[in-house]
Amino acid sequence: MEAKQLYIVSPRTEIAIKVFCITQTTEKLKREKVKGKENASKTYFEMREKVRQLIEELGGTM
Repeated sequence: MEAKQLYIVSPRTEIAIKVFCITQTTEKLKREKVKGKENASKTYFEMREKVRQLIEELGGTM
């Protein structure tokens, strides 16, 4: 999906969450030297879940 299409179908908050998850996952992959597509995907989904939990705990919206 192109960035313009993503903007049209996703609220700004959702886009910000996705970008934050991607940047944090990228840093974790580098820091922990995660290897392989499956491990990288697992790391992303774990990071995404933690970010969403934090936002929920803080009373934010997604």
